[in-house]
Amino acid sequence: MEELFVAKVTELREPRASKKAREILIIEQRRAHQINIMLGGMKHTNPEIRHAILSMDEERMSLVQLTNLLKFVPEAEETGKLLEYKDAPEDVMVQLGRAEAFFVEILKIDRYQQRLEGFKFKVTFKSLLDGINESIAAISLASRNLKDAKYFKELLNLILMLGNYMNGSGHNGGAFGFKIASINKLVDTKASSAPNMTLLHFLTNITESTLPDLLKYQEEISPCGEACRVSLPELQSDFNHIKTKLKEIKAELSSHYPDGLKTSDDDRFYEVMQPFIESAEKQFAVAEVAMKEMNELYEDCVKFYGENANIIKPDEFFGIFKTFTSSFEKARDDNRKQRERDAQREKVKLAAKQRQELIAAKRNRLQVPDITGEGSTSDPDGGSGDKGMMDNLLESLRNGGDTEASRRDRRRKNRQDRSISVAVKAQDLLTSLRETS
Repeated sequence: MEELFVAKVTELREPRASKKAREILIIEQRRAHQINIMLGGMKHTNPEIRHAILSMDEERMSLVQLTNLLKFVPEAEETGKLLEYKDAPEDVMVQLGRAEAFFVEILKIDRYQQRLEGFKFKVTFKSLLDGINESIAAISLASRNLKDAKYFKELLNLILMLGNYMNGSGHNGGAFGFKIASINKLVDTKASSAPNMTLLHFLTNITESTLPDLLKYQEEISPCGEACRVSLPELQSDFNHIKTKLKEIKAELSSHYPDGLKTSDDDRFYEVMQPFIESAEKQFAVAEVAMKEMNELYEDCVKFYGENANIIKPDEFFGIFKTFTSSFEKARDDNRKQRERDAQREKVKLAAKQRQELIAAKRNRLQVPDITGEGSTSDPDGGSGDKGMMDNLLESLRNGGDTEASRRDRRRKNRQDRSISVAVKAQDLLTSLRETS
């Protein structure tokens, strides 16, 4: 009985520490939360991230990931607190929060921030330089074409002539030139007798009707459309950024990676960046020459049109010509639509006039018959047609007027008479042909 119902002895155990109590949290809570979100999007373990950075693995490290990593570089205070865990045993490492464990892992990378900046620059260099070259080419082409635009210069002369004619002998008359931006004010000068007609509409009418060759100006200055989209401050900023980064990375390689020094077996920073810098410097040297040529072309073009290149920027300057071309085309389209409306109105008027003339002719034929027979074409021989008309007239007089029934009878009799006359003539012609044969 004692063996069967022996009392159980309760074994005392130490209380389990909660996970929250075990975590070592050093990074500020909000910042740690943002780092955790970043790490969740990367879907790599901390050692994998460290290896990808050291080996310059562009397949694992995208531009977005590199940009995010640069946003969360360990600060000096965080680095000082986390360095003691750099070589900590595994049982201590598991107590670190996720963000803290990530920082401890990347602290093992020598010159971590400089590596990330160089890595990101390498990834973005091609697209950045391509954008610079496209902007340089756009401004250079527009400057060259605009200065040499033959037909556009003639169009400007025509605008000057129109302006001087309108101003007459007044204060503004007899001008030798005008501000180039004034070409976009032509649409503001409206005709007093036709509110929808502006000086620009008048100009397009003249060029289309008498000087069609001037319309070729659009081909000459079409590159202005691309050039006006270029922001010179942004272009210069990108240009200077590349120039600065090339110098920084070159200095980084020579100062901290002498003779291709490696901090670990998977460290490929010098191996990848040294040939990249050599190639990038050559490409950038070509862009530097093009940039210098672009500035000279732009300054010459702006000066040719009476402006100051130090004051007016390419987007504003070329935007003047882009706006003018768009307004000019709109005015041409307005004129075309107006001509179509005018032609339609004339067509309607002509049709109405023809209907009125037709109605008047019918009334004259019904109400005023030709009793003399002059001008009658109903019978070429002047026989039965005239007799029938006289008979109808006398019959009408006897009946006291012309009824609808009498008019139908008369028309039927006239058709019969004409048919008989035609048949007789055909018979006579056939007889004469047989006699001659």
